[in-house]
Amino acid sequence: MASIAFSSLLLLLLLSAAHGAAAASFTRSDFPREFVFGAATSAYQPTRHATIVNPCSLVCSRIGLYEGAVAEDGRSPSIWDTFTHAGKMADKSTGDVAADGYHKYKNARNHKEKMYLIIELGFTDGRGAVNPKGLEYYNNLIDELVQRGIQVHIMLLQLDFPQVLEDEYGGWLSPRIVEDFTAFADICFREFGDRVTHWTMIDEPNIGAIGSYDTGLIAPGHCSDPFGVTKCSVGDSTVEPYIAVHNMLLAHASAARLYREKYQAMQKGIIGLNIDSRWPYPFDELYCGFRSNEKMYGLQVWLDTRAPYVRRLSRNNEENCWFSSSILHKNPV
Repeated sequence: MASIAFSSLLLLLLLSAAHGAAAASFTRSDFPREFVFGAATSAYQPTRHATIVNPCSLVCSRIGLYEGAVAEDGRSPSIWDTFTHAGKMADKSTGDVAADGYHKYKNARNHKEKMYLIIELGFTDGRGAVNPKGLEYYNNLIDELVQRGIQVHIMLLQLDFPQVLEDEYGGWLSPRIVEDFTAFADICFREFGDRVTHWTMIDEPNIGAIGSYDTGLIAPGHCSDPFGVTKCSVGDSTVEPYIAVHNMLLAHASAARLYREKYQAMQKGIIGLNIDSRWPYPFDELYCGFRSNEKMYGLQVWLDTRAPYVRRLSRNNEENCWFSSSILHKNPV
């Protein structure tokens, strides 16, 4: 999120100052050719701390999102609409208008600098027929970017899935989300894959699991005492984060398998997963630091080793958290 990005930038500046002029003279040639520098916009990127500016220099609202048009062209509510309309943001902002990117994305035609852009696509409705207006918007946006020489990276979901799925079966707390997410991914691969070869399935599952179901900081705002940063009306912080991240990774693996089997040979694209990264240091003993890192990264990184990845994290809830699903053992990240 914006606060994390700002902290990382500040750290780089401090390191540059500490190491002198030589360390401050990085150029593009210092990085491999395949290293991609990017900037991102998001349909919904709420933050409690900072205003976000998208790559086209449109200042977003306090809630820090780009798209807006919350009730236009058949768009149905997401869990973030429900969360913000309930006044859960510190400044009571919502994403109803924001930067109004839905209407203004063509206004930046004079922006000449070549960049790489991640577009984050959310569901328009839980399932069923594709919303033609939504499809038209994203097709037009992708075409506009490609025409300007921009390599488009698509992120399918930034934890802003439809409220209807939250109401129907609890969103990420149900394995039913895997089938719905895979069907959504199938539509995106089919419709956009002729112009897009870089795909991220889900943004920061570790943050989604912790923020949504442990601390209650972000939508849908589940938590339980004493873990919540606020008073939550629903949730169990000792169990739900592990169930949620389990289902997120199942959804990722299912969609990745679909792409490899159905689209990759023709489209030549690649699939990835974003992980929020930070590095805690122990206050008193090494084991505490290890446990913190294990919780932050182990939930996802161990997936690639096919390891039973949460034994040490939740010994009392292994029936919910044990990663025995065959889809992941056969299709690691």
